[in-house]
Amino acid sequence: MKIRFPRPFVALTAAALSMTVLLAACQPSQPATQPAATPAPAEQQQPADTGAADPAPADPSCAPPQPAGFPSGSLTGICPWAAGGATDIAFRSYMAALSGVIGADINVLNITGGSGSIGITDALGRPANGYTIAMLNYDTLSNEISGITQDSFRDFEILSIFTVQGTNFFVHTDSGWDHFEDFRAAAMEAEAAGRHLQIGVSGLWYHAAALMAREAGISDAITIIPFPGSAELITELLGGHLDGIATTMTIALPHIEAGTVAPLGVMGERRLENFPDVPTFIEMGYDVVQSSFRAAAVHRDTPQEIVDWLKWAAEEAFPEFLVWAEDAQADPYFMNSADSVEYLENLQPVIREIMVDLGLAN
Repeated sequence: MKIRFPRPFVALTAAALSMTVLLAACQPSQPATQPAATPAPAEQQQPADTGAADPAPADPSCAPPQPAGFPSGSLTGICPWAAGGATDIAFRSYMAALSGVIGADINVLNITGGSGSIGITDALGRPANGYTIAMLNYDTLSNEISGITQDSFRDFEILSIFTVQGTNFFVHTDSGWDHFEDFRAAAMEAEAAGRHLQIGVSGLWYHAAALMAREAGISDAITIIPFPGSAELITELLGGHLDGIATTMTIALPHIEAGTVAPLGVMGERRLENFPDVPTFIEMGYDVVQSSFRAAAVHRDTPQEIVDWLKWAAEEAFPEFLVWAEDAQADPYFMNSADSVEYLENLQPVIREIMVDLGLAN
């Protein structure tokens, strides 16, 4: 069965984004007027080449009216995943950029557990006044599908999606495995000897690892071990306690540069620009495609004038975030509020199909 993620909307370069924001920000974001398209088989898009243009500064004269008295103090950002992981790092970086636009501190709290559901529930339990910004991702959708929680992305006003990041498979360079087929052969040898290789995951990457193992015919040769976040995955891999991990490039990049971690496969439909020698699983003959989004959102009952102003601010903050995200290989990808909602509406049935296919949902 071929399962494909919906195509993200066009990723903007820093220069194009700045111009688009300046032209569009004078009007508050409007709901989508057209029904969301049915997800079509499509490649997992990577962010476009952003070039070297410097982002333009925010233009306060073009913003929607700032709500009277808002913000009168610091805001809180809720990250449902552990500190130091790729999601936490990306969210903190985006919140830092947003803080500069709105002129108030945003203090990020890591409220973890329940595959990210505890933090989302916490965010929804706080006053709907715009002072709490939640980080939503793939797990927000999959948790609702699995019944872990009744919380939904529809309980929020989406300010923006700021990354769409692919998954990759990594091993320690001391493993001696230079290619995925080396890992696969070792897994099959371990199974024949009555042992399992261990793959570490966090949240959505369970789906990625399970798809990879199934497509490669090694589901019975590995054990998938969940962790609270990607920082723990790297620690365990470096300590020799895991044989491989499924995660993003952001958290692995410093260790790749240090020569201790090696990528063996890309779970997208094209190779990564900075790692042209690392093949996709599609190229290797395994139908494995998996990616996740990161979004910033506030409670849906937040006053509309605050929502509109924060949507504008989220757009204005992206060019600054983009500069960091490109260096960090965080796959920056901007979608405004309306496009974000459409993307999530398209993505949720795709996630359900993956989970049903893996026996994780009915």
